[in-house]
Amino acid sequence: IAKSNHKVRPMGVGTGSIRSNAALALKELGITEWFDIIVTADDVDQAKPHPETFLRSVEHFGLQPHECLVYEDSPVGIKAARDGGIHAVNILTLEYFTP
Repeated sequence: IAKSNHKVRPMGVGTGSIRSNAALALKELGITEWFDIIVTADDVDQAKPHPETFLRSVEHFGLQPHECLVYEDSPVGIKAARDGGIHAVNILTLEYFTP
């Protein structure tokens, strides 16, 4: 999903990991440059399921939450997206959630 949208749509990472771990994982995967912003646990006051992680990316892109889509692998992340007014897809089940 990310590869096909690279340089087509603005994309960010919102993770509950600390910055050093997220940076290492993205680097090892060779995909760091695919993302315009990376929001980590180091960047927020309230972690998921609070929507702050995702809302920081929304703000960075100058968009409204309902204009965005989160790809998430956990119920906590799905809740964070929905509570932030953001559409979400569970990447494990491909289930789509509206805010």
